[in-house]
Amino acid sequence: MPRFPLLISLLLLCLGSAKAQFQTVLLIGSDNNTTSEFEQENPLLQDYYWSSGDFTSLGGLNWTTGQETWNSGNATDTLGFPRSLATSHSQTDIYFSLTSLQAGPNQPLRFTFDLFGLKANTTSDLEASLNGNPVFWSESGIASAKVVTITLKAGAAGARTGTNKLTLRRTGGQLDAGSAWIQFDFLRMEADSSPQYVSSFTTSNWLVRPGESTSLNWSLIEPTAALSLNQGIGDVTGRNSITITPATSASYILSATLNGRTQTRTVTVFVTPWLEILEAGADDTSNADFSHEDAADDDYFFAGNFASISGPVSTAPEPLNDDIDTTTPAGRTGDPRIGFERAVTEFDPVINLRFIGQPQWSDPAARIRITADILNLSSASGTGTHQLEFSLNGKPVRSENAITTIRLIQFEITGIAAALVTGPNVLTIRRTGGTLAGSVGFDYVMMDWLPGTPPVISSITDDPILGTRTISWPAQTGRSYTIQKSSDGGTSWSTLAIGFPSGGAPSASLSWEDRATPLSQPRPDYRALLE
Repeated sequence: MPRFPLLISLLLLCLGSAKAQFQTVLLIGSDNNTTSEFEQENPLLQDYYWSSGDFTSLGGLNWTTGQETWNSGNATDTLGFPRSLATSHSQTDIYFSLTSLQAGPNQPLRFTFDLFGLKANTTSDLEASLNGNPVFWSESGIASAKVVTITLKAGAAGARTGTNKLTLRRTGGQLDAGSAWIQFDFLRMEADSSPQYVSSFTTSNWLVRPGESTSLNWSLIEPTAALSLNQGIGDVTGRNSITITPATSASYILSATLNGRTQTRTVTVFVTPWLEILEAGADDTSNADFSHEDAADDDYFFAGNFASISGPVSTAPEPLNDDIDTTTPAGRTGDPRIGFERAVTEFDPVINLRFIGQPQWSDPAARIRITADILNLSSASGTGTHQLEFSLNGKPVRSENAITTIRLIQFEITGIAAALVTGPNVLTIRRTGGTLAGSVGFDYVMMDWLPGTPPVISSITDDPILGTRTISWPAQTGRSYTIQKSSDGGTSWSTLAIGFPSGGAPSASLSWEDRATPLSQPRPDYRALLE
């Protein structure tokens, strides 16, 4: 079923992605827009040791004294970090160590390079690599200060457990008077050592109706991990999906455990109380499933017997797009008169969605909701406005008079305003005007409902002198009501007033005087229906 874009804030709760938990493992310098703590660059000053370790396999030293001083005060030795990469000093190697958890092939690594200053009128080309492996970042023509951040998996970067070497190299660029440089404000490397066993955890439908099912789907980085789901589901090891039929909205937590460590991913499925009347299309930002608009057939039939209006007897909804005729005009595919049309246009302004109404939908107190997801707008000028009208059984229920951008149209009406009947009904969408040669295309159209409860009559007062009876009820400010009475316990109702009060309720309570029913008669039941 379509997913409602206006609930996008809820969708953010449903994403199954895991947030990385980065921790700094290497930090040279600070974000202070100065290189004063570093050494002056020098061809002899190429190696910098962040941590102790035997780096001889990487061309470095067996370093035992721990982190070097950033500025040793001697620009000719191997101590201290060089402030820049220059024409004459094009490479710096940084030696450091990673734990097995940080260097796991699927563990995220994040590198941040704050490029602080360049020699005027020059550019620089830079690259970064780990342990002599292929370059994981390069950029050409750097002409101004910038911060570069690269995130990738440790395995892809070439990281390893134990000793590592990060190489930064100036590979070229424009020179000025035979030289050029690019300075560093700071360099940082971060690692995420949290478990990385699950690649994805999603649901096929994050919004379902009561009784509908959806699937939870996952893929693993570590296929041997033991898996379990909460909400009473339990062990799902060896599976990659499960079908659920939730009774209420719930968050589903997938736990993956390996070597005593556990990673969790969460997906939330929402259960909407709204019940389906009709749905045409899917929320997939495409109307490829619809037919080309054509004035020859504006009717789309859902399942039901439409013989009373000279329509078909449909055992199922029409196919959205079952084009089969290959003799249509050039530029069109198949027979555009079959299936649900993709748009309403200036020359074909109407789409009729015909459906069979059920008794509960025509309850005057029911809530009816109509949703039309506008996918695209077009006109001869490329810009402009569009007007749409929505009607039920020929009765207009909504007008949109200034549509200028693609958006979701969604509105509610009450059952008494909808005037649905048991049997054939029609929801009509009509383009009533706008920019010449314009059209409005749809991603999907949907209609659903909720049982409604009329306002409770809070008091009934008889006036024996005037012979009238006054009923009172809580009201919605600005809204009008239809007043009805029943003399047979609610089996049948007769209308006493429509559109009361004119202009809508001025406050949160209303009263209405019944002057037509004699006090000598048995007191009837009353109800006030929101229009």
